[in-house]
Amino acid sequence: MNELLQRLCPKEEANPALFTAYFSAIQALGKLGADQRAVEPILRLFERQLLDSLGYGIDWLRIARSDQPLNLLERYEFEYGVGLVPSQSAVACPAPLILAFAAGDFTDLQVLPWAKMWMRQSIAAVLGDSVLHTRQLLIDLQKL
Repeated sequence: MNELLQRLCPKEEANPALFTAYFSAIQALGKLGADQRAVEPILRLFERQLLDSLGYGIDWLRIARSDQPLNLLERYEFEYGVGLVPSQSAVACPAPLILAFAAGDFTDLQVLPWAKMWMRQSIAAVLGDSVLHTRQLLIDLQKL
């Protein structure tokens, strides 16, 4: 989270909403104890709040380029910079999982992989060619 803030936030620009999101995430992580399964939802919510706060977020409740709400019976693909696009693909995400993510509801464990993919795509697009050193360090440690 720290590296994302340092890389993405303009220097010396106040952002009270983002600071509150960061502080809340740090507090939640500190209260986890042995339950490490709760780390990912906290990180995904913070990443979404970060992107929203910096103007890179999308409307997770509406179809891209329209004012229409997501149809619960449809599937959607996420396109960075565009939003949620209707799709007939079997690998597209069902609307109820998207709406759960929008509500911050991770009780359905199927939401987490989608949220991780969406946030990684969004953050990668904002970072460009830069590599997050923290993420690369964790990948390298897992190889040991």
